[in-house]
Amino acid sequence: MEYPLNTTSQLRPLLISLRKKNNLGQEEAGAKVGLSQRGYARIEANPEKTSYKRIFEILQALGVKTLFIDEEKSQDKGNLEW
Repeated sequence: MEYPLNTTSQLRPLLISLRKKNNLGQEEAGAKVGLSQRGYARIEANPEKTSYKRIFEILQALGVKTLFIDEEKSQDKGNLEW
């Protein structure tokens, strides 16, 4: 399933939905990334104030692969060139 993310305001509902989809409470989700329930709750409440590194760790722990798409090049669907 795809989860388009265009603004930071979409992070909070996304994190909550993914956690619930995995049948995890905040304590269990936090434990997967080395956080207490309180620490995880703070991130879930204000994810835009969290480092990208921590957000990626959480998404990975929730079973989400992160993919960045260049909208201009997404039409050609070829491989990205670095």
